[in-house]
Amino acid sequence: MRSPVAKRFFAFSLALAAAVTSHGAGLADALLRLTPPDAGVTLAIEDLRGHTQDYLASPLAGRLARLPFVRAWMDSPRGASFQAARRQIEAVLGATLENIRDDLLGDALVLTLRVPPQGRQDEARGMLLVRVRDRRLLDRLIEGINDSQKKKGELVRVDERTRNGIAYRVREFNPGTKRLPEYYTTLTDQTFAWSNSEELVQGVIERSQGMGKGLGDVPSFQHVRERLPERSLVSLFVNPRFLEAQLASSPKSSKPSEEQLALMLSHYLNALEYVGGAIEWRKAAANRGGGIILHTEEVIDSAQLPSWMTRWANRASIEPAFNRVPTTALGVASAHVDFEALEMVIRSATPSSGQRKLDNVLLSLSGLMLGRNLRTEILPRLGPAVLSYVETNPDSGEGRGLSYVLSVDLKEEQGKNGVASALENGLRTLLAIYALDSKHGHGQLELESRQIQEVKVTNLSPNSPFAYAFGQGRLVIGGTAEAVARALSPQVSTNRSFSQLRADYFPKAETFLCIDLEKVRTFAENHRSTIARRLASRNKKAVEDAERDLDLALALMSEFGDLFVTTTIAPDSRSAHRMLGLVAPSEPRTTRP
Repeated sequence: MRSPVAKRFFAFSLALAAAVTSHGAGLADALLRLTPPDAGVTLAIEDLRGHTQDYLASPLAGRLARLPFVRAWMDSPRGASFQAARRQIEAVLGATLENIRDDLLGDALVLTLRVPPQGRQDEARGMLLVRVRDRRLLDRLIEGINDSQKKKGELVRVDERTRNGIAYRVREFNPGTKRLPEYYTTLTDQTFAWSNSEELVQGVIERSQGMGKGLGDVPSFQHVRERLPERSLVSLFVNPRFLEAQLASSPKSSKPSEEQLALMLSHYLNALEYVGGAIEWRKAAANRGGGIILHTEEVIDSAQLPSWMTRWANRASIEPAFNRVPTTALGVASAHVDFEALEMVIRSATPSSGQRKLDNVLLSLSGLMLGRNLRTEILPRLGPAVLSYVETNPDSGEGRGLSYVLSVDLKEEQGKNGVASALENGLRTLLAIYALDSKHGHGQLELESRQIQEVKVTNLSPNSPFAYAFGQGRLVIGGTAEAVARALSPQVSTNRSFSQLRADYFPKAETFLCIDLEKVRTFAENHRSTIARRLASRNKKAVEDAERDLDLALALMSEFGDLFVTTTIAPDSRSAHRMLGLVAPSEPRTTRP
């Protein structure tokens, strides 16, 4: 982002969002109605006082504070400097940071950034709106800041002006500081407004008198806010027209593929009516600890979407087959995939100069599949259910290594030339082509099909890029033949923790990724030396430094049990909801000292 004002706004917003918690959708509604309706980016924080208390009283807060690297930082010179700086700030302000948090920022706070109509990005201006509880503390704080800046020669004067009978003040700075004038007012309902734009403060005064509508009255904004969780830590709302302006002002790529992707993004932004996000603190349940969940919501004009996206969204629902996920799985991903729409996506992302090459690739793949047309005869019979997982590999000795499995449901046909036969011919041919390269086993690899746990698995021997098998109405591809056989074995031991996680947090999502952080941490600790060496080699650093970074990551990971990412698109394509969550374990775990 080019504007210095915008950079400062976003830096402040991110720092504030990382430090606070809030609750109670609706506490900021009055402030959002005072916010300009054409605001580009708006950050809302609600009930900072209440949720700070909830967080500090939670077991997670205590465990995080006791982590070795946190204690080490607090005991370090940098920790001491931080505490000294805090005491100095409190002395200047004449109040503790806790008082400021609870009595000034504790109810509701809104930060917004606005670019004037037809204005440039460097003309962006910000505004702060706060509903304060202690007016005297606010006045004392403002006077203290004004006096301090006057003594330093930064602030020249503070003048008073009026708008519709309501007074507001202007802070004018020494020209040497190159700071814009600042404007502020406090309304009778204890709402404090500050901005580096006089127009924005005047707009607050007018809207407080019923003259004009604010952001909270915009229908597309309301739709986003209503679909975000009522209990939220912090909410961020973005006007897509602001994002379009940012994209238009960014440097253009000279690569045709990147230019095509930028064009697709531009088309999608044009279809968005409003975008929002919220961080929710989910309290502990009977079988799980607390959770931190990031939600995003997009309200879409479906008439502006490309045909492949509306086709993908307007589909029959599926139920993820968790009974196919073994207990050894570290993570599982489920997706509702329209393979015909996927081909349309790839074609849309391919620049015009590459369309002929893409056609030739599709023709070649059709040849590998018994001459059946990939686009019209194969893709329509794949999916829509796709399931994948990563598991520890018990076949490589002492649980060393990981193996993946990808399962795709098939709409099978009768006869020997069905879709399974076509896919098998294509996969066998690809493995044979791979074996022809002298770099792979000196050209001596052998294509073989063998029975493993009553499952016919095909791969290359003695080593293979992948193995595959057909059964139970699906195609299964895996990193090892044994992993593929386990995936189709009727005796597989089912992992039920992922299905319970979905039931607790995202019961309606069909496309998601879940990771069992406890199993990932256990695997990483068992292979700590190997992982550290690889990290050191990849990042070109000492092994000792890589081990220290790995220990830090494992310590943080020990405080959470599961991670999940989900996407849900409404069947009418009018909205999309996404989630990213971290869930703490129900019981505390021991960490590496």
